[in-house]
Amino acid sequence: MKRRGTQVLEFFGLGDEDYLGAGSEASVYALDEDRVVRIVDPRTQRDYLERLVAFYRGIDRSALTLALPDVYELAELNGQLYTIEARLPGRDVMTVLNSLSGDVRDAAVREYMLASVALRNVSVEGRGYWRMLAPGPVHYERFSELLGAMIERSAARAPDAMFTDFPDWQGLVARWRRGARIIDEGTPRTLVHGDLFPGNVMCDESGRVTAIVDFCYLTVAGDWRMDAVSSLIFLEQVSTWTPRDTEVGRALISEHVGADFDVFEQVYRIFYALYFAGFALDGDPELYVWCRAELEKWSAQGAMS
Repeated sequence: MKRRGTQVLEFFGLGDEDYLGAGSEASVYALDEDRVVRIVDPRTQRDYLERLVAFYRGIDRSALTLALPDVYELAELNGQLYTIEARLPGRDVMTVLNSLSGDVRDAAVREYMLASVALRNVSVEGRGYWRMLAPGPVHYERFSELLGAMIERSAARAPDAMFTDFPDWQGLVARWRRGARIIDEGTPRTLVHGDLFPGNVMCDESGRVTAIVDFCYLTVAGDWRMDAVSSLIFLEQVSTWTPRDTEVGRALISEHVGADFDVFEQVYRIFYALYFAGFALDGDPELYVWCRAELEKWSAQGAMS
């Protein structure tokens, strides 16, 4: 199979044996023991990458024990963008969890959940709440207003078939907005990854978390509980997931979120279902099935109105 960025690979003398993995935005190759080359999807704009590099360089990492991406260089070769970055330790939690069971797996789930609250120690300067990698970001006075705007932005790009599936789409969004006001009560403003599923968290073979990667358009200055709750939800994406994983994760994370955990879980669960539905119908059918099931279940429950 032809790899993305063949000319970049040839320039650095890299081959299949150096391939580490790929996501939606880049393919990653080991340059040496300390560095990797990320060959960027050609649909990604340079100005976005420049904002991402500036974002990584501006993070205050002093309160963290976990590693975060560190970009040394953003470059281009014959139209192909690539970055040279620090090589972060470990493999993604998604992969490692599939090989673990019993007490070791429980411990790995707890580690993953602890990582989801680590970023609350990273303060963010500025006013209000905003998408940190958006061009000319709009600042919102309330966090629920920012998330509502993100849902509307996603829906504006959705295919017509989504609105056929959800003829009362605007009613669903309005109902979510009313219920989401709870997250505006004393919301702290910290760094929120926004897409902290097991594939974006690195760990060693025992499940001990080592790094968080792939900050993106979902990254916001906002409520740390969004990462905490969504990470629990995203556990369900692991192919070997069992209800035990959720039980272990919920027991740990509810201690951090507090007595209103169930309410926050529903607010953020429905946010992601509304947000991803606009993208997933054409691009990720399995994710769309999840979105549709969550929204239909929520509609039937009649809660958070």
